[in-house]
Amino acid sequence: MAKKLFKEVENAESLSSLSGLRKKIRDLERLLNRAQEKGESKNTTAMARREQERALRALKDEFQRAEQNKTDRRLDQRYRQVRFFERRKAVRRLEKARKMLSKNEDKTEKKRLEKDLRLAETELAYIALFPKDKKYVSLYVDDGVKSATSSQPPKSNTDKLRREWWLEVSKMVKEAAVDIGSLTFGQPSQERPSRSTAEAQVEKAYEHEESEEDEFFEK
Repeated sequence: MAKKLFKEVENAESLSSLSGLRKKIRDLERLLNRAQEKGESKNTTAMARREQERALRALKDEFQRAEQNKTDRRLDQRYRQVRFFERRKAVRRLEKARKMLSKNEDKTEKKRLEKDLRLAETELAYIALFPKDKKYVSLYVDDGVKSATSSQPPKSNTDKLRREWWLEVSKMVKEAAVDIGSLTFGQPSQERPSRSTAEAQVEKAYEHEESEEDEFFEK
């Protein structure tokens, strides 16, 4: 039986759900507990028990991975739209910053525009690389950029989380550890997600904010 169970563990990805994995774990735990309560018999050798315990560890590892994947998918679906809108906005700001920098010849002004470009690159990296296994902390609502770059203590846990990730990704951008070009919408997987009427209204709100916040680059 142990061999049969272990063979099933090796193909654990074929199990259709977390409930299937959970049932396998319970069955194997009961088998091991019964053997322990009754004592080792000629049908339950030490080698067979080690194989069963190995199978149980493998099942628990697979269950943990499956649970994490489920959480990742749930968070990705929940924040997919807002991340898409913010990412598109960041790409537009980046393109505008690059355009303004390329057209300017004044050395003093160029330094300011280079800072603006670095800021735009960091914004895009913040959004595109935000961990998918965590609740997304928006960058373009509630003065998110101002909060992330402030030297003042965070006012809330949201500000704290936003600033922590901003500092981490800012360092990555500064050290050229991020390929900014790969974060734009050039890949098929980065295409626009399907949307509902409500989501279209959210997009419209973001577009309105974009038109207002473009003034950021026109100081």
